[in-house]
Amino acid sequence: MVEQVKNQGFNAASPEFIYRYTTAGDDRVCSECLGYDGTLFTGDQVPSKFPQAEYVGSNMWVVNLHDLCRCTLDLDNGVAACTQKLYEELNKQQEN
Repeated sequence: MVEQVKNQGFNAASPEFIYRYTTAGDDRVCSECLGYDGTLFTGDQVPSKFPQAEYVGSNMWVVNLHDLCRCTLDLDNGVAACTQKLYEELNKQQEN
């Protein structure tokens, strides 16, 4: 899974990206998913914590914790993380 994500242009499983576990928010959410609701995970935690998760682009993982799971992991710090990465890249270029 991580290699597939890396090939999409950036590594969504990098530790600098933070994802928020989001349930569907209705009365059909199971207790297992409800326990994760709102929890933050770094990108490098996602593949090991949720090996069945699938990165679907648009800064989101579909969790697939169980059959009929509707939960997602949504990028929580996208602007900050991308700004930091750009800043680091510019610094590298200036050093060379």
